[in-house]
Amino acid sequence: FLFTGPATCGECGRQLVGSTGHGQKRDIRYYVHRPIEGKSVDCSIKRYRADEIESALEDHLLRVINQAGYLDGVEKSVSASILSDRESVVTQKNSSSKALIQIDNDIKSLVRLQMQTDNMELQNLYSAQLIELQEQRKKERETLDRCELALADIIDPKKFVSGLQEGLKRLQMAWAKAN
Repeated sequence: FLFTGPATCGECGRQLVGSTGHGQKRDIRYYVHRPIEGKSVDCSIKRYRADEIESALEDHLLRVINQAGYLDGVEKSVSASILSDRESVVTQKNSSSKALIQIDNDIKSLVRLQMQTDNMELQNLYSAQLIELQEQRKKERETLDRCELALADIIDPKKFVSGLQEGLKRLQMAWAKAN
């Protein structure tokens, strides 16, 4: 029952669920009101033939999908979402790049200071700071790598819509043959 859940009663708005009745020659598929404990069905139609509901919904979906401009709207929506995601990743990437440059400069400065002093306490302090900076550097590098992978994975909206169109064509051909 493909439309269990999305299909609702036009009178009461209750969700419809699939059910099977036993006819003389074969089982008959119906959509009936989702049972709710303590509530009876007061609608004029208690059950709907599944083939009629599914046929009407299929026709409606195909009309909507094939109407002029529908996929253009999908492309705009996908483009906006992808642009937002891309901007977020680029911002994070730029932030990590700047942080890496700053950390590298801090490491160079500490190494110079450490080499210029003979004081063991200062050398130990510099060493501890260098270890912390190396950890920060490692985390920023991992973030930068994740950002680069994320940017490489962002799809082209036109390719997405093209793939969607192809999938819809295949679905329409298969739907006609499906039982």
